[in-house]
Amino acid sequence: MAGNLSPFCPLTLNSSLRYNRHNVITNETLCLIQPEQREVIEAASWQLQQKEKRHIALVGSPEEIETLRSFLSEDASVDCYPVHHLLHWELILRTIAWKAVWQKLEARGEPAFVERVLLFHRAAGLLLLDSSDWGIKPLDNWMRRERRELRNGLALEASFPDCPAIILGAGPSLLRNKKELVRLREQALLLCGGNALAAIPLEPHFAGMIDPTAPYREMKRYSFGETPFCFQSRISSDNFSLIHGEALWFPEGHHLFLNWLDGQEEEFQGGWSITTFLTRIAWMMGCNPIILVGAELCYEEGKKYPHQCDDSSSQEKIVTQEDWLMARHWFEEFALQHPERRWIDAREGGLPLRGFEEIPLKKLTFPHRAQLQKEVHEKIHSLPRFSPPPQRWEEWLQSLRRVQKKIAQGEEDLANEIVHKKLLDPLWQTWHPFITREMGEKKLPFFQHVIQEHLHAAHLS
Repeated sequence: MAGNLSPFCPLTLNSSLRYNRHNVITNETLCLIQPEQREVIEAASWQLQQKEKRHIALVGSPEEIETLRSFLSEDASVDCYPVHHLLHWELILRTIAWKAVWQKLEARGEPAFVERVLLFHRAAGLLLLDSSDWGIKPLDNWMRRERRELRNGLALEASFPDCPAIILGAGPSLLRNKKELVRLREQALLLCGGNALAAIPLEPHFAGMIDPTAPYREMKRYSFGETPFCFQSRISSDNFSLIHGEALWFPEGHHLFLNWLDGQEEEFQGGWSITTFLTRIAWMMGCNPIILVGAELCYEEGKKYPHQCDDSSSQEKIVTQEDWLMARHWFEEFALQHPERRWIDAREGGLPLRGFEEIPLKKLTFPHRAQLQKEVHEKIHSLPRFSPPPQRWEEWLQSLRRVQKKIAQGEEDLANEIVHKKLLDPLWQTWHPFITREMGEKKLPFFQHVIQEHLHAAHLS
């Protein structure tokens, strides 16, 4: 469990991150949203059985809180969250989720609120996982990356207005639609990434990868090395070395210090997976409709992370994992936010997606675009080139050393240091709920450890 993890060392994580809907008796935090009196009394009894391990979060109007708190003992482990205004709900649910990060969480109440707090809880765990080594692996990939000119992928904005785009993941529907993809290749842009690159039977128009630890051997099976390749700076340096075509750089959305090292300040929020990343690119390029294939977001023969699909029309047991559940939410929210585009689910299976039309790929046809490959070529070659400015790395090292010295002298005013702005403060914003809960306020020791790790990584490079 989270309490056994040291917040000052890279973490090896296990089932403590899994999404749990277990019986309340096995959970550590119970969130009661506008509960009835009976539920509070039951929760009080549950909490007293293992007082040191169990916690209650009570949410309701100020009047409800005042009444219901009286049913809990004075020394009960409980946090009360009075809701004074409708706008407070989002902040309160986020706070509860983050306070319970890397603990089991059960929520009861209005289904929409329950879904929301569990979503925040899942996201919090994944964000901590993504920075569990304080950004050392992404930094190592950046340092080891071949120094070459890059193309700024952001300049592709609105470059393919109303051109259909098919987003290709590695799920079962990819190979099932082999013939249809060949038929549609001169009608729609094909964007393929991650493990699907080793399985796709034809060259896509755009390839992509973002995983910092993706297996090199799998990537070597990709047969079309000259394809324009979309990436973020976290990408495995070994896999980056296999890019022989144009390298299309997109900014980070999490490890923002890498953007600064690349000499760029923009952010690019590409979601939770390679398919959400490529979907965001297709949307940015103006593509319409946007079609999903091979992004089932679940296993056909599952071995882990059992999850009962919450779609009321389905009683089927669906096996999935945390990041895919977040990707599903991202797809649904993104489609909802952009109703001007047509969103098509051509997977014929997988986790259901609200807001998507379900149409088999074989039933889709679009105007023929015989010059589509040439058009992609021309667009790519018109993109601005850039190289990461070499002086940024030296500035970064100097800032690391200055901050290390200031912390050793007990100085807390670090706000003007670029390392604080781009690395330390973002990491603290992510980690402080966990560290404060487990160890109390330990900001400077945390900063000191992160600085030491980054200086060590720089020395090893």
